[in-house]
Amino acid sequence: MNARLDLTEKGRIANEAYSQDDPDNPELACMTKPTPGGIVYSRLYPLQIEIDEEDDVIFIRSQFFDQERTVYMDGRAHPPATERTHEGHSIGRWEGNVLIVDTTNFADNRSPYQNGIPSGAQKHVVERYWLKQAGYLSDCLHLHSGQPAHQAEPDDALRPNQLLAITLGALTDRNMGRHILAACEELLVPGAIRSLADRPVRRPLPIMHGGKMLNDPTHPYRGRYTGHEDTSRKPAYHNGTAWTWLFPAYCEAWAEIYGKPGQKTALAWLGSSATLLRSGCVGHLPEILDGDYPHTARGCDAQAWGCSEWVRVWLKLSSA
Repeated sequence: MNARLDLTEKGRIANEAYSQDDPDNPELACMTKPTPGGIVYSRLYPLQIEIDEEDDVIFIRSQFFDQERTVYMDGRAHPPATERTHEGHSIGRWEGNVLIVDTTNFADNRSPYQNGIPSGAQKHVVERYWLKQAGYLSDCLHLHSGQPAHQAEPDDALRPNQLLAITLGALTDRNMGRHILAACEELLVPGAIRSLADRPVRRPLPIMHGGKMLNDPTHPYRGRYTGHEDTSRKPAYHNGTAWTWLFPAYCEAWAEIYGKPGQKTALAWLGSSATLLRSGCVGHLPEILDGDYPHTARGCDAQAWGCSEWVRVWLKLSSA
């Protein structure tokens, strides 16, 4: 986190006119720098996040002035704008593995994160936290009947569906997008993208048929689309089989996150489909490939949605 934020001209003038010895300086009264102060200085004063599931709250603590914030996770709204406090009012929700914290209702403050910058009722801070070792969005939220959504448990299966959050504009945070692309790179095969990563999962994903378990729930990946349709091929289709139709979304997402400098790289990714176009049903793309090497083509020899997506993204990237 950078120690300083970009300022408008009005903010720069206020900053330059301010003195640390000014009686308006809240630090002279041992008051903390309200959010985003604790975030800005997190390299010097680490943040601690404690989740209290029983009371539906999360505590965010900073070593800077022993600052502590309470984030309410029970679905409540912010109080009226007339109810303002030094730390503001924080509510949170989960979006997959990402904790979203929304804070408003700040009291007026002359030094919120850079000395002299007025701040208060007009300030609205949105924070996003996720674990680096995960670094991607959850595919599914699990909960019991009658349980509120904010108490759902996100699974940790790495799947390519999350790329659509980027390409459809639901996710605009470029830093988070880079984490998603780095995670999904593990799913890539030439010209296709696997439907599930070949890795153990923390939350079991059992597949049942006729009362029998068909997979290892703690490592549900299946790399070959062969055998009996109901007991072998169907379980593999969404759990390791590589799809051609969703592969262009990775290339499109790359260009969305990295901008103009990333377009040539995105086209290079897309060009890995050339071998598929020159083999099998020439000039077309197969429906699916085995997730495991040598990634044998399976399913329909000429899949319309795979070809149409490839052409759509190629045209978009080539004309940009």
